[in-house]
Amino acid sequence: MKRITLTVLLIMLVVIMPAHAFNLRIETENPIEGEPLTLSVSGEWGNNGFHIADREFSIGNDTIYFNFSFYEHMWGGQAITPYHVEHSYQDVEPVRYTILVIVQFFWEGWDGEFEEGDINGIGSHCTVGFRDDPGEFSIELLERWNMISAPISPETNDIREIFAPIVESESLELAKDDQGRFYFPEQDFCNIPRWSVTEGYLVKVTEAVELTIMGEQLPLNTQVRVTENWNMVAYFPREAQDVREAFAPLGENLLLAKDGFGNFYHPEFDFSNMQQLRRGQGYLIKVAEWDRFVWDW
Repeated sequence: MKRITLTVLLIMLVVIMPAHAFNLRIETENPIEGEPLTLSVSGEWGNNGFHIADREFSIGNDTIYFNFSFYEHMWGGQAITPYHVEHSYQDVEPVRYTILVIVQFFWEGWDGEFEEGDINGIGSHCTVGFRDDPGEFSIELLERWNMISAPISPETNDIREIFAPIVESESLELAKDDQGRFYFPEQDFCNIPRWSVTEGYLVKVTEAVELTIMGEQLPLNTQVRVTENWNMVAYFPREAQDVREAFAPLGENLLLAKDGFGNFYHPEFDFSNMQQLRRGQGYLIKVAEWDRFVWDW
């Protein structure tokens, strides 16, 4: 009777021992392009013995894969055992990566063969910065209306704070977004909720002046979302591009594009008198339906 009781107790211990928990850690602080990005997954395991195998680490487009397998043994001690799996990814690009951790579990049967069990996963994100990120971007404004944007994530998204330097110099007359909302410094009125990095803005100044925005350069894969009809969008790439090449990701969804100088591109007739798209400029585009795209850097 004692033997039976002991056997039942051991089986119950195996069943009710702690399940598995693990966490992801980005070991590299402030990762930048061209340098290793180190990730680690750690946790504790308490169900008998185990070993880790089938490590697979890769990068596909803007996703980092961190995969490995747990093989739980039939026999072993009940001690909680910590583990740590780490890998350094080489030559990462300045994009915002999705990190996907997949852990496949196998358990050992009475015949000594391992059978597939559950699959657990966790996800996170990591932004890799530019090596030569200057931390600021300057826009030259002409004495008139200007359609502007900035390839930078500003330190603040408050409209008043962003335009403060050219308000203090009494150069800014009016700023507008593509919804018709505006900032009128003379009356200290602003109903633009915030600066959006993917949008362009119309800015009227009384003299030629330079607006400098402090912050960090945007990742290469920053998505621009557009809604049906007109949108004022920001342009991010370092290199200037022909309008046809730049808007190619939108395909037939693009109906018309305009710059801040009154020039336009009409895809249906393959007509354009627009100059190359450049950083610092904003662009008006009309699309047939909701869409999102990434500029080709």
